[in-house]
Amino acid sequence: MFLNVAKAARHPKWKGCGFLRTAAELANMPGHPAMKVGARHKKKFEKWLSARLNDGGIARHEQLAGHVVLLMDGAFSTVLVHRDPGYIEAAGTAAKSLVNSACK
Repeated sequence: MFLNVAKAARHPKWKGCGFLRTAAELANMPGHPAMKVGARHKKKFEKWLSARLNDGGIARHEQLAGHVVLLMDGAFSTVLVHRDPGYIEAAGTAAKSLVNSACK
């Protein structure tokens, strides 16, 4: 997942996550409909990831999904600032370590 995002981030027209960009623009309007849509999307993705981790037999799948989402969203933000997709790859490496540790 992280490698695919890093690959996309190498394209000169890549603009990151539209939901995060919208949240940054509308940070002072938490009730805005676009903020609600973005929040639902992000929560839906986290729940999907949690379910996949649960399918893999990981006991603390909800917590791990939250950690992976933090890594992904942090990587999106950092790449927008530095324009270096290596940050997404590094976040992927960290996520892989978290998942591997949870499997032990």
